[in-house]
Amino acid sequence: MEQRITVDTIYQKDFRVKNRGYDQEEVDKFLDDIIEEMERLNKTIETLQGQLQEARQTRPAAPAPAPAPAPAPAAQPAATGSIQEVLAMAVKLKEDTLEEARVKAQAIIDEAQAKAQERLGSLEEEHERLTQQVEEMRTAARDYRDKFEALVKAQSEVLEKSSELF
Repeated sequence: MEQRITVDTIYQKDFRVKNRGYDQEEVDKFLDDIIEEMERLNKTIETLQGQLQEARQTRPAAPAPAPAPAPAPAAQPAATGSIQEVLAMAVKLKEDTLEEARVKAQAIIDEAQAKAQERLGSLEEEHERLTQQVEEMRTAARDYRDKFEALVKAQSEVLEKSSELF
């Protein structure tokens, strides 16, 4: 069953902070905007529900009419139909706004994941390049050491031969 998102669930939602993640202030601002919109929509719905309740209570009680054919939809009192239409529109607007927020949030998440994958790929390439450079440096160091040892050995032999002369 899908959990309903309320102002409280948005207030209480904590996101984990990851390296190179989203700008925390920007995310907080966006969530604050969503909360404000939800609060505004909830107040509008409450107001409209209150007006609907008042309209139902202030409508004079009519005696039970004799069974008659169902009136055409246009025969409903305009005020009741109007309030119901406004209430339905408010509910639809709330649902549309929430769905739009979900879609935008998913788009942001998808974009972040794509950027993270791209960054990860470039970091892996950099790692491979640096690893290759380190290996080249190790090889150069071994070659230098081998040449140095050969030079020291040659010099040692020259010194030994020259010491025989003295």
